[in-house]
Amino acid sequence: MAGSSATVIGLIFVAVQLKSDKFSRKPIWKAVASSTFFIYFIVFFLSLTFLIPAIGPNTKSIIIMVHVGLGVYRVVRIWFPVWHDIFKGSGEGFMEAIWFLAGPFLLYSLLAYHAVKIYLGKQENSFDNSIAIILLVLLGLALRNSWNLLVDGAFQRTS
Repeated sequence: MAGSSATVIGLIFVAVQLKSDKFSRKPIWKAVASSTFFIYFIVFFLSLTFLIPAIGPNTKSIIIMVHVGLGVYRVVRIWFPVWHDIFKGSGEGFMEAIWFLAGPFLLYSLLAYHAVKIYLGKQENSFDNSIAIILLVLLGLALRNSWNLLVDGAFQRTS
């Protein structure tokens, strides 16, 4: 999963650089690009963390909680200007922004829930499986965001 995240990060970087002038027109696409990049970052580094056999469950849970805290902070910081523009303007893009915001928040909260359970010792031996499934869904969300970013954001007609 770490290798696929790194590959997709590189491909997205190149694709976005080719069409970066189109993202300056709508703040929602800048937020989607930043949010998607950070989701890839979290998937990449958490996957690498789980590859290290010497790290115990408590340390893994602390690392997960730190990443979740950074993820929530980044989502709020990235999407605040978009929400400001939506409520200040005509409300265009409200449902789209909810969709792009709800997915990461839900998955970050699931990661935090499992990390706390691991830290408190209340999780069974299958905690690696539940975290891995959440990371796969997070990777799927990032791929969906990347597709929307490239197709809807970069290649849309400008008026």
